[in-house]
Amino acid sequence: MMKSPVYNKTPLLLAGLLLALSLPGMVLAQLTDPSDSITGQRGAMQIYKYDARSSALAGANIAEAVDVSAINLNPAALSFVRNPNALQMTMHQNWNNNMMMQNFTLPAMMNYSHSVAAQFGLHHSGASATNPGSEAWPTPDLSMYQADFAYAWSFENILSVGVFNNISFARNENARFWTYFANIGVMYAPSRTISYGLTLKGLGRSITYEVLEGGRTILGSQALRQSLELGTTLHFPVDSDERYMSLSISNEKRFGENGMWYKGGLELKPTSVLSLRTGILFHPDIRPIPRFGFGLGGDVFSLDYTFSYRSVVDHQFHQLGLTLQF
Repeated sequence: MMKSPVYNKTPLLLAGLLLALSLPGMVLAQLTDPSDSITGQRGAMQIYKYDARSSALAGANIAEAVDVSAINLNPAALSFVRNPNALQMTMHQNWNNNMMMQNFTLPAMMNYSHSVAAQFGLHHSGASATNPGSEAWPTPDLSMYQADFAYAWSFENILSVGVFNNISFARNENARFWTYFANIGVMYAPSRTISYGLTLKGLGRSITYEVLEGGRTILGSQALRQSLELGTTLHFPVDSDERYMSLSISNEKRFGENGMWYKGGLELKPTSVLSLRTGILFHPDIRPIPRFGFGLGGDVFSLDYTFSYRSVVDHQFHQLGLTLQF
């Protein structure tokens, strides 16, 4: 007679507790630029370059390390990435103002407990028109280039500390602006089933713009709003490398702002080559913002796609990610 498998219930209880603490004020913030939600005349350039998979999960997976692009959510995750030898390209289009973003994440270099990674991004106006179903905003006249460098140090393969550095350069015919910011992260992964993440974001400045009458764009910069985010990710089945479901939840406190932001993301793998994803962002004063996406691929090549329709403070966008693993 076969015995029933015994599962460790501790991760489930911890996740349930964290989710319960989040329920009294379900909310979530935008992941992208805080453009004027009515006209788009003023805004700040997108600086957090989440990959398509993380966007579909609403950025809740700060405690997860799938590939090197995890440095955009938590630089400490670099110590735990499953395959550091991957090259990834992400293409993002803001359907409202037709701004495009391409980001290239390079393979990481690892030496014992030390890991480093780099990526490069380009922001510019798109060649095609905005999505007919979206509310059109003026397209700012500017280009922005970004270089990112991340370093992580791990201890006993269960605890990691990391720092993410960004240098941005924006230009148009009238101005040039350089900005810098840093994020700091911690990740604790005691088992293959559950992991925890903590990030302090926004230590620096970002590029801003204003579109005047006649289409002229003025550039500037602003101090970033700093935030502290805590999250966890659960993988199922418990204590197995064959994962058919992942659940991520996180809470974010933006300093100087009332209330908390809450995020949740769910990924299902009905087959070995197909992943279905959804995420949601909440705030007590804002309607929930849903995200949807899917992934296709195998051991060498994968494709990820995500879209989000506009909702109050967020813009409508779609995003495509291509990953080549060596």
